[in-house]
Amino acid sequence: MSNAGKVFAVAVLAALTWAVAPVTEAQPPIRIGASLAQTGVYAALGQNLLRGYQLCVKHTNEKGGVLGRKLELVLYDDGSDPATALRLYEKLITQDKVDLVLGPFSSPIVEAMAEVIVSSRTLTAADLRRRRSPRPAAAR
Repeated sequence: MSNAGKVFAVAVLAALTWAVAPVTEAQPPIRIGASLAQTGVYAALGQNLLRGYQLCVKHTNEKGGVLGRKLELVLYDDGSDPATALRLYEKLITQDKVDLVLGPFSSPIVEAMAEVIVSSRTLTAADLRRRRSPRPAAAR
């Protein structure tokens, strides 16, 4: 698994540790939502993200899930379109009632959906409330 995949897996597991209720035998799966470009200009990169998400969920579920709960992906194709991604994230939060959302690929799509995520106070694997410098503190 690549370093990015490992970081993603750790971020998801850490976020879910605080998001889940106490475990009981009949707990439903933890639903993780995302829109990924499967068509359009970002399709190739979106398909790579999809495979990574699916692999992470598969490995996590094979090891018993998170706190005894299986993970379930709820995914939509945003067609590489920010307006479509915005609509899909609203649907994931309000209709699908996912427990956690993962960010899409590309800055224009992230910017389109960030306000929905922040205003709904939905748990995400990324902090969308403030921008962070891409350089380490020592290099600033």
